[in-house]
Amino acid sequence: MLKLRDQTKVAWSGKHRPSLTGQGVCRRPVQNPPPVRIGVGETPESVIHAGKLGPPMVLAIIGGQSSQFRPLVDLYRCSGKAAGHALEKLRVGVHSIEFQADTTGEARETFRPAYRAAFGKIGRERGWAPPTRLQFDAQTSPIGASMVGDAEAVATKILAEHTVLGGLSKNTILLDNRALLHRQIIRAIELLVTEVAPAVKKELDSTGVPVRPVQSSCGGELPAGVFPFVKSPH
Repeated sequence: MLKLRDQTKVAWSGKHRPSLTGQGVCRRPVQNPPPVRIGVGETPESVIHAGKLGPPMVLAIIGGQSSQFRPLVDLYRCSGKAAGHALEKLRVGVHSIEFQADTTGEARETFRPAYRAAFGKIGRERGWAPPTRLQFDAQTSPIGASMVGDAEAVATKILAEHTVLGGLSKNTILLDNRALLHRQIIRAIELLVTEVAPAVKKELDSTGVPVRPVQSSCGGELPAGVFPFVKSPH
């Protein structure tokens, strides 16, 4: 992807698909260079790899608390700096579970069956226990990772996440779910566009949160104990 970003046609070989022998991307994006981001979960190895390569990183946060993932953000920026990339180029985005309704109570009660179905399926595949109501309430609380609530609550959580992770350049969401009705999804999108996004933009435009580089040293080897985060509850 990085070669295709930088060149119209590339020659490349790898392990998981046939080699490229001069193929290119027709009708290239209007952005120059085309935007390429690396998506990661919660493994330090993936974060270090993203930092060494240098493109913006998108961190998937589907459980726990956003503050638990700050060491991974610091690790990405630290690894990128050690690889020679400018800190201002090491931008971070977050991919979150999100659903908004007219009230926080309505959002939680509407979204709970969808959450239970989705994480129940994932749990069966990965050996997790079925999600409980207590876990759902924790994830949708003001400090939980799931952006579920009314427009004000969701905007507040996005801004808090932006602050605790040291500044975000992008926030993408998973909103669609087969357990939700079409009208519920449409209303959530409407609230996102008309209330959540404008509130977040207004606050960032008026105050801003600068990207704060890693608190520990970024010189040479990473210090011991750089991963003091707690595994996300499932």
